[in-house]
Amino acid sequence: MTKKHQFNLMLGDRRLPVDIHALAVDSDGDVVGLGRQTFTFGFAYQSISYAAHYVEAGDLAHIDLVGQVGLLPFTAESLEARLAVSRILDAANSHLGPIFRLEDGRIELFGAAEVVVPVTAVGLVSALAAFLLRVKPYVDCIDIYLGPSAEGGEAGPRRLRPAYRRSANRRKR
Repeated sequence: MTKKHQFNLMLGDRRLPVDIHALAVDSDGDVVGLGRQTFTFGFAYQSISYAAHYVEAGDLAHIDLVGQVGLLPFTAESLEARLAVSRILDAANSHLGPIFRLEDGRIELFGAAEVVVPVTAVGLVSALAAFLLRVKPYVDCIDIYLGPSAEGGEAGPRRLRPAYRRSANRRKR
């Protein structure tokens, strides 16, 4: 006899799939959520920490995302890396819209994803994956120049990889 297992995804104090008692049926027979539902959560992908905010109002839902990509290299560290990362950011923003921003030398990734209502673990992860796949080629290019911080580990800000440091290049000559 096969055992049945029930799995739930917990995001903060929210359980997915949504509690059946939080749903109703409208006059057209469609399932709708009761009221406005919001929750926030965080995750990491490719050494980038993301903060996500889910907002649902009626039959519309979306997730706003902010990712901390890393620090733009200083010119004194490596002019080559600074120019290359700047070109990557410009290319991404011209292709995908203004999703990468610089704030005090920090590279941040902003975006939004539409989510199917009522929210389920599959719907939520699918929406996130669709967004992340759009930006992945640009993040992969940035990864050539930036890596996890040695002092911060995976949780710290990503910094210029040692191979691109000006002092390392001088030693090779």
